[in-house]
Amino acid sequence: LKRDVIVPARAFTLVSRSLEGGMCTITISNTHIKFTFDSTQLISRLIDEKYPNYESVIPHENNKEMTIDRETTVLSLRRVALYASATTHQVRFEIKKSLLTISAQDVDFGGEAKETMPCEYSHDTLEIGFNSTYVVDILNHLDSQKVVFRFSSPPHAGIVAPAEQKNGENIIMLVMPVRLNA
Repeated sequence: LKRDVIVPARAFTLVSRSLEGGMCTITISNTHIKFTFDSTQLISRLIDEKYPNYESVIPHENNKEMTIDRETTVLSLRRVALYASATTHQVRFEIKKSLLTISAQDVDFGGEAKETMPCEYSHDTLEIGFNSTYVVDILNHLDSQKVVFRFSSPPHAGIVAPAEQKNGENIIMLVMPVRLNA
């Protein structure tokens, strides 16, 4: 019997904190889910809603690919973001053949920073802005050495994924761009 259910994230968080590698039995009724492990039972109410059609917002026309080292990019973003506006956290990606330049400018205080790093990219030059906090968060949740960014144009969402997916996984993250200052 196949059935779609929505379980509150808090229930999974509690189970993951309490379960230490042992077996867990899951029982689902019409309104509740029960996790049984060791001598513990955790019961949570199911969310009685339809899960949103998230696939409808994933762009499929993103054909400009940039492959880059994840850790190097995170460190660069953190350094450059120190000079970004405190309200927008905006950083600019300028992507040219084999080079990514990440820059930020705080017009209120006159500070700016720019770092360039190698990447794999073979399309026309692209300038796109992002909230650095979101990009760092995305990259920190991936565990691959290389990541792939897929773009179409500056006003459209970008897709971020590990360069190599593990067996049985299909990780894809969406990041919305911000409008670049002139």
